[in-house]
Amino acid sequence: MEYNRKLQISTAGSRKALLWPASEIMWSEFVDRLKTPIRSTETLDQYLAMSKPQQDELKDVGGYVGGTLSGNRRKGSRVEGRDLLALDMDNIPAGRTVDVLKRVDGLGCAAVVYSTRKHAEYAPRLRVIVPVDRTATADEYEPAARKLAALIGIEYCDPTTFEANRLMYWPNCCADGVYICEVYDKPFCSLDGLLNMYADWRDVTTWPQAPDEAAIEKRRLAKQEDPTTKKGIIGAFCRTYTVTEAMEKFIPRMYDPTAKAGRYSYTGGETTGGAIVYDGDLFLYSHHSHDPCCNQLVNAFDLIRLHMYGDLDNEAKEGTPVNKLPSYVAMSKLAAADKPVADRIAREKFEAAQQAFAAPEAQEPAGNDLTWLSQLSVDGNGNYKKTVNNVILILENDPLLRDKIVTDEFANRGLVMGAVPWNQEDVRRQWTDTDDSGFYWYIETYYNIAVRDKLSDALAIVGGRRVINEVKQYLQG
Repeated sequence: MEYNRKLQISTAGSRKALLWPASEIMWSEFVDRLKTPIRSTETLDQYLAMSKPQQDELKDVGGYVGGTLSGNRRKGSRVEGRDLLALDMDNIPAGRTVDVLKRVDGLGCAAVVYSTRKHAEYAPRLRVIVPVDRTATADEYEPAARKLAALIGIEYCDPTTFEANRLMYWPNCCADGVYICEVYDKPFCSLDGLLNMYADWRDVTTWPQAPDEAAIEKRRLAKQEDPTTKKGIIGAFCRTYTVTEAMEKFIPRMYDPTAKAGRYSYTGGETTGGAIVYDGDLFLYSHHSHDPCCNQLVNAFDLIRLHMYGDLDNEAKEGTPVNKLPSYVAMSKLAAADKPVADRIAREKFEAAQQAFAAPEAQEPAGNDLTWLSQLSVDGNGNYKKTVNNVILILENDPLLRDKIVTDEFANRGLVMGAVPWNQEDVRRQWTDTDDSGFYWYIETYYNIAVRDKLSDALAIVGGRRVINEVKQYLQG
């Protein structure tokens, strides 16, 4: 080839690989590797009839990222630089393959175009690879790739193709698949030339958009559960803090507001206005390449989790459930230790118990002081610890239990002084085995403490503190 230079790419044998080490390769060698696809035994019709997981396995013949990755990890915020611009054009109309190839040729710069697994004459699918004359930074990559796409036809592009960490599979096709590979031996594309086509390439709001991107954002939001309705520590955190409130408290100065409402700039990169707040401050989506939340729709909990603890997940296996990740464990501890979150959890549990167990006329007892709830010790997930001390605090402060359990010293037996959650009879009566069961049920249901020996110990201690002896009082006058 007349035009050639050394490139750096990161490769792995499978999309599931944890590490994607970098290697040097000449442009001519890279192009040669694309000329012959790996062919499998099934026909295209058979392949198209398969489920998506089956298709994903068959086309996973290993792949590459057209640049280098920090720590060899293929995460959005780990891209160091890109030597190749890569575009997947999956929405080309039937019969327009030649037109796309002519547009690429008309760019006047080095390129290779090859067809991907589902390509057919009636449904063309092409991958366009353009080497640039210098390594693009992570921030420069997306605006450069989008401008290139606009020159060729951004309406043909997969809307997710502009992600800097996106992997591209090595060429592969079905037994009867048509394979196309066109090479353009021309000068390397000027990266600065592409970027200078913008008034300011750093302004995300000026980047060309694929037609489906807005619809994809809407679908992405529609799929997300309202985080304020979630159970557990995530829901409590998101009910306590909106996205912007969480930003301000936990990661101040990490994002700067722009003149456009709902748009922020990640301060750790060069681009501006790429972090967008959606759905009434419930979610954030970031286009900033260095942002730990890059290309992710996150709620307030996950926003802080990724920023403060995302690096803890570097050694986590692919496919690890989010609630098993080290970052989730650390974030849960942070949230549970945060006083406003802890107070909300305690108050909500208390209010649920009041509504379920209190008599109708006692749904809102006057003057209830709920500050005692913050004295209950919690674990890393915001759950009350199963300790005797916690149960004692509940017995002495829960308005539905406070002053209701005493010991009759003369009769040497427990007494119930009025209505309790499991028995609304508002009379003084003897404590029975049924009361034991009712007490265990109430504490387990609304405080999630279900260790009987600890519950019994707490009952004995509180009963011992509240002793009456009416016979003795009578005889002593």
